[in-house]
Amino acid sequence: MLKDRLVAHRGYQQLYPENTLLAIEKAIEAGAHYIEIDIQFSSDGVPMIYHDATLKRVSGIHKDVNRLTAGELVQLTACEPKRFGDQFSDVKISRLSDVLPLLKKHPEVTLFVEIKEDGIYYLGRQQVLDAIHDVLHPLIGQCILISFDREFILLAHQSGWPSVGVVVESWSDLSLSSLKAIHPDYLFISHKKIPSEGLLESNSSAELVVYEIGTAEAAVEWFRRGADMVESFNIGGLLHDLSHRAL
Repeated sequence: MLKDRLVAHRGYQQLYPENTLLAIEKAIEAGAHYIEIDIQFSSDGVPMIYHDATLKRVSGIHKDVNRLTAGELVQLTACEPKRFGDQFSDVKISRLSDVLPLLKKHPEVTLFVEIKEDGIYYLGRQQVLDAIHDVLHPLIGQCILISFDREFILLAHQSGWPSVGVVVESWSDLSLSSLKAIHPDYLFISHKKIPSEGLLESNSSAELVVYEIGTAEAAVEWFRRGADMVESFNIGGLLHDLSHRAL
């Protein structure tokens, strides 16, 4: 099924501010079954839905996310002023816990929860895992933990998290022994890090997710080469443009 091969990158990022409840909700409305979000941590250790370690790009503020409490962060806009001006000035930063009602309402949706390395460095792997588990355990079956930090994902796997994934920095990383020890269910990789020609072959049984893919033509080509899924800021556009194409 097409919807099971496309991942909404930071929600419906092309049309709405990334990593906001609005972008997530609009991705679901567009038909997304898989959505990726990013997690940073507040100064009081609360997981927040946010990509950058600093607040400048998305919120227009010269501060680090981990310098403010969760209570302070949720008062701030997440409007991406350089992209959208003041169009979404009323859209705020959200806690990870804020997404649970949407997930509960839409059991067909699976969330890839990417733990940014900044939070891991700030709090430590075990504290981060505990904080994420405390929030997501009611709907853990709908939530897949992913990260560039392989040791964190190994810890999550060993702790019994049902499904995990690793974001790799290069194609050669797929052969690392440290990656094989994790037995990830998903491997995420930028299309820029993949050899320009040939079929995508690896020794892993994990689903291969290629990002950032913006057009239907590019998605079809990556599927032809062997990608299991593609991740896109333009989830609505891809779902529409691919709906009548054989994959």
